[in-house]
Amino acid sequence: MNARDLLILVIIGIVNAVVTHFLLRNFGLILMKRGIIGLDVNKPDRPRIPEEGGIAITISLSFSFILYAELFGYHWMPLIILTTILISLIGFVDHFRNLRPYPKLVYCAAVGSLYSIYYLFDTGSGMADAVLAFVLVATVYSLLVNSFNLLAGFNGLESGLAVISSGALGGYFLGKGLPHEASVAFLVAISYAVSYRFNRYPAKLFLGNSGTFVPASIFVGLAVFSGEWLPVLIVMAPHLINAGIRLISTGVSSRSEFTPLDYRGGLLHLPADSYLSLIRMYLKSGPKREQAIVHYVLALECGFCLLLFVLL
Repeated sequence: MNARDLLILVIIGIVNAVVTHFLLRNFGLILMKRGIIGLDVNKPDRPRIPEEGGIAITISLSFSFILYAELFGYHWMPLIILTTILISLIGFVDHFRNLRPYPKLVYCAAVGSLYSIYYLFDTGSGMADAVLAFVLVATVYSLLVNSFNLLAGFNGLESGLAVISSGALGGYFLGKGLPHEASVAFLVAISYAVSYRFNRYPAKLFLGNSGTFVPASIFVGLAVFSGEWLPVLIVMAPHLINAGIRLISTGVSSRSEFTPLDYRGGLLHLPADSYLSLIRMYLKSGPKREQAIVHYVLALECGFCLLLFVLL
């Protein structure tokens, strides 16, 4: 990437940040007026917070991806844009319909199956290979997207994890000489870095499933187009570990089926009927402040992301 291309990329990044900030700043009021809210269950008074700010991130990212595709001719970008919009819409619908776990997995898999188009048309695969790619990509996509969504629910956690993981992937792809994949990852990091300002403790805006489904969706696309699956699995390791613990503890289930953490004396305590998860296992050592829980998970994510650069 020459100096001119780098300058254009920086401009796109700035535009992305400005559009994301503008949309998020105005979306909060719009969502609140329309009753699209969530309760911050980890606070004593359970304040009502505008939710599904992820729609604003989806709009800004889609706009930035369109600019990038027009200026750099990344011919698979339309597929990333389409899957980003569709998975965000599924998350948005989930807010109103409270989709059951199994149908949600199927809907996500249907969106992920679109990435199998790459193997069919880009590599000229036969029918048997195309069917196999369809099943594998759809399954992995659904598992990763829902795993990312499970490790959420605390102020600043979702946006912080997205910034760290996408930033690390961007650095990895850059080191591997994959400028398009690196650029997409960095644009994701920029959008979620801006959202962190609104989502950090005490949160003024929740991303909702429309925001937490998006990062892993894009990561799968980058893995498909680059062939680099291992880095994506590494940055997703905390999410996959958490999902595995949850699956063993409760089976396929929804967060709404269980009692939230108990807030007492400024600390979050495990409830009597607590299931197991990455965060709840951490709380077995004693009650913690919400910020401490977030910092613990973000530090864990940073540790796994550092492993990426061993692969370079």
